[in-house]
Amino acid sequence: MPEAESLKDKVAVEEFKILRGEIELRGSEQRAMERYVILADAAIYGVLVFPKEGQNAGSQALHQLAWFLPPIIGFLALIRWRESVTMIDYLAEYLRRRERQINAGDVGWEWFLHREKRNEKPIGLFARTYVLFWWIVIGGTGVLACLQYSGGSALGILSALVVGGGVPLVLFRWLGR
Repeated sequence: MPEAESLKDKVAVEEFKILRGEIELRGSEQRAMERYVILADAAIYGVLVFPKEGQNAGSQALHQLAWFLPPIIGFLALIRWRESVTMIDYLAEYLRRRERQINAGDVGWEWFLHREKRNEKPIGLFARTYVLFWWIVIGGTGVLACLQYSGGSALGILSALVVGGGVPLVLFRWLGR
């Protein structure tokens, strides 16, 4: 009978390694997505800042609307990023339970992170750096789009303030559920 238990332990350890690898893969994919969002925004702004001379009215209207591409791309990336964070949280919770079984106690990396979260240290979705990053990616680019589209009118400035301040707050409230 000890062999069967030994096999069970080996399977548990292998499963742990595979799921830990999944967390690491998702984390690296998140970093890559953040990088790609910045590169996409830079490419779009590179085209928008230096428009072609002699555009017709349709091209000019399209050029004005193109200023809204960076905040839209940022918003879509944030949704995907949030889904990945949720899956990482589920994997981490499962691994934390497996750590308890394997280690016979509350020890291991996932337990450490769990204790840090309980101590209200910002880890994960609401870490200050992530909030600032996504606020700039969505709110900052949204402000630029509103100001550019409105031509600096009072309504455009008001829209920029609402987009830059309110929309990211609503998004993080919605994503925090």
